[in-house]
Amino acid sequence: MRLTHIQTFLEARHPNVWDLSWTSIDGTCIRIAKTQKMGHGHHGANHPVQDLKTGVVMITSQNHGFCLDESQLSDQVEVTHRSLFDGTIQGVRHKTAPAFGFQGHPEASPGPHDVAPLFDQFIKSMTKRVG
Repeated sequence: MRLTHIQTFLEARHPNVWDLSWTSIDGTCIRIAKTQKMGHGHHGANHPVQDLKTGVVMITSQNHGFCLDESQLSDQVEVTHRSLFDGTIQGVRHKTAPAFGFQGHPEASPGPHDVAPLFDQFIKSMTKRVG
């Protein structure tokens, strides 16, 4: 059922944001990427993640053992964030729909303000949608 909802949101151009492991799960479901099991996963606090557009490094909390397989990434999305620990994909953005995903706990400590721009981006896309 979640797959149907996500596809409906994307087709209707409703803003959508994925977090935590949903980035990997939804990425597979809507066929933008396949997932792969990580050797050790990302667990705990103080994980540096870089925003590839701005170069800003955010300190994040993580708790996942799977990630998007970059070799299987669809041309419908672009990588927006990358782990500075192991180079894995931490964020993606859909190129034609107002949807993006972040592989972490954007609401958690440490550094809850570090990832505030992700919430701002989502709020902006909702405001734009409503008009």
